[in-house]
Amino acid sequence: MVVTPFVFDYQSDPFLEFSWKKYQSSDFYQQYYTVQSLLKTKGEPEQIEKGSISFDLPKELVAQSKYNFRVSLKNQGQAVWDKNESYELGVMSYEGNKLTNFLISDIKDIKPFEEKTIDFSLKTNEEKEKEEIKFFLVKDNKTILESKPWQFKILPLPDLNVEVNFWPIRRAKGDNFEVQLFDVDERLVFKKTGVKVDKGLGMIKNIQNIAIDELYRVVILKPGYLPRQTYIVFKTKGNLAKFKSMLPFDLNSDGKFDFRDVKFLFYHLTKLLKTV
Repeated sequence: MVVTPFVFDYQSDPFLEFSWKKYQSSDFYQQYYTVQSLLKTKGEPEQIEKGSISFDLPKELVAQSKYNFRVSLKNQGQAVWDKNESYELGVMSYEGNKLTNFLISDIKDIKPFEEKTIDFSLKTNEEKEKEEIKFFLVKDNKTILESKPWQFKILPLPDLNVEVNFWPIRRAKGDNFEVQLFDVDERLVFKKTGVKVDKGLGMIKNIQNIAIDELYRVVILKPGYLPRQTYIVFKTKGNLAKFKSMLPFDLNSDGKFDFRDVKFLFYHLTKLLKTV
C-alpha cells in the first residue's frame, strides 16, 4: 500500500512538495486538473420523508367568492422542508388535475418534528353540488405526502336581513347604513354601503365570501350613531342579524363616544346660540 499525502495549498516547508498549488504562483500542478476533471456524483443521501397535512375546513361555500384558509403541515421526517430545497404544497382535484383557483403560500424552513400553518386562498365561481380536492407536498415534482380529501359544496349566495332601531324607541330608517362582516380571525370578509332600512328592517342580497354554518361578527354603522354589532351563524336561508338600539352619540362620526363628541356638541351649540 502506498500513502500519498497532498495538500491543496502549502507554500513552505515541510509540505511544500505536497502542495497542488505551485510555489509563489496562481497556477496548479497537473494532478489538480486531473482530479478537477473527474466525473463526480452529487451528494444527495436518501432521507426519510414523513409527515402529515391536516385541516378543518368548511363543507359549504358560496359562489362568486374569495376565501382565505389554512392547512397544517407537520414534518416527521429527516429533511428540512423549504421552497429553496424544491418543496412545494399543491392542490389537485379528485380527477387528478391541478387547480388554478387556489393560491398557496411558499413553504419556509419547516424542520423535522416541527408543525406550521400554510395560508392559501380560494376563488369560487359557479355553483357546484360536489367538489373534492386533495393537498399534496412535492419535492422536485415528486409527491411525498397527500392529505385526506376535502369535500365541499358551492351554494347560491345567501341574503342577510337586519333589524335595528334608534334609541330610545324609534324604528330605524335611512339609506346610508353600512354593514360589515368579520370572520373568526377578525378579517373583514364583506362590506356593503348604502344599505336601506325602513321601519327598522333592511335586507342585503347576495352575501359573498362567507361559509355556511360558520360564525361571523356583523357590524352596522350609520353617521351620527355609535356602531352596533351581533353574531350570527350563516345558513342558506333565513339569516337575521338583530341589533340593539343605535345610540345617537357619535357626533363627530369617529365610531366611538368620548370627550371629542362632547366638545363637538358644545362647539355647535355655541355657534347656534350666537345666531339667536
